[in-house]
Amino acid sequence: MKILLVRSALLFVMFALVASVAFAQEDEIVASLQNMLGRVQVVQKTNGETVQGRVGLLLRAGDTIVTADDSRATIKFRDGSEIRLFQNTRFVLQGAKESVGQDRSFKYDLLLRAGSVWGLFVKQRQTAKITTPTATIGIKGTSFRLTEQDNKARVALTEGLIDVSNERKTIELEPGKRITDFTRVDDISTKVQPI
Repeated sequence: MKILLVRSALLFVMFALVASVAFAQEDEIVASLQNMLGRVQVVQKTNGETVQGRVGLLLRAGDTIVTADDSRATIKFRDGSEIRLFQNTRFVLQGAKESVGQDRSFKYDLLLRAGSVWGLFVKQRQTAKITTPTATIGIKGTSFRLTEQDNKARVALTEGLIDVSNERKTIELEPGKRITDFTRVDDISTKVQPI
């Protein structure tokens, strides 16, 4: 009986430690708001509250950033990468992980529900994925522009490399190219054009 109680107590302690570590990672600061103009709001995942954006506001995994008409903001990540949000954009910092050690790196999981963003990601220090209702963009250190509106996406690449995927196809987009007004089921390889 004592052995059963000790085992139960140990399992409870282990569960509590795992839960606290998972919460700490989810609550970790991954970015901050910078260069704001107009009305910007942040829906905080930790408490569900909506707060007014301000320069220097710390952002955590799960937070949603919303820009209104004639508004914009920059999200600055810990590795120096940044994303600019343009007007009428809903952007979610779904997750972020940092690998520490000699080869410190970052992994971002982002969601563009609607609107337009421009991103500049530091080469060789991170991997990032931006999901939209239409496509998934795999980022490999680059400068790009992405728009999602009315279940159609547009993406343009100025430098670096990105993978663009929808339900039908995956392609690697080269610098100086763009894909305009594609849906989830379009053959995106036929829509590649010069910028």
